[in-house]
Amino acid sequence: MTPHSMIEHLERRPFNPFVIKMSNGDMFTVQHPELAHVDELGSMYLFRPTFGAGAKFTGLEAIISVPQINSILMAEDAAA
Repeated sequence: MTPHSMIEHLERRPFNPFVIKMSNGDMFTVQHPELAHVDELGSMYLFRPTFGAGAKFTGLEAIISVPQINSILMAEDAAA
């Protein structure tokens, strides 16, 4: 996976939540495009969502390496 292809996933409209499966088996769910950021060096920053008025996220959940992403699944497919 390249940083550019990950950014394309985040910019799709309408946005559909997806699950990232890493090469080590870890999985991360991206519920909203504002809860993730990809930099030009290939790092992806995932933030914890918050519910309620005000902030859209509560803090950093993980920093992952985009080249280590094995696959992306739509969230509804991953739940099945």
